[in-house]
Amino acid sequence: MASAHQSRYYEQSQREERGLATQQHEESLRDMEQIRHAGSDAFRAQTEQAAIRIVTPHYKIPEKP
Repeated sequence: MASAHQSRYYEQSQREERGLATQQHEESLRDMEQIRHAGSDAFRAQTEQAAIRIVTPHYKIPEKP
């Protein structure tokens, strides 16, 4: 009788551990995806700023007559 109870307890604990591991895995994937998007946004902003700095000196501001 005790072994049946122990095996049920073991199976339940294994299911809980797998569920927790799956949940943690999904959370870490979401975190990585957010970091990736934030990184690409920051890179895009840096690239745009660099392009503005490169192009701006080539324009001459017209002098007022």
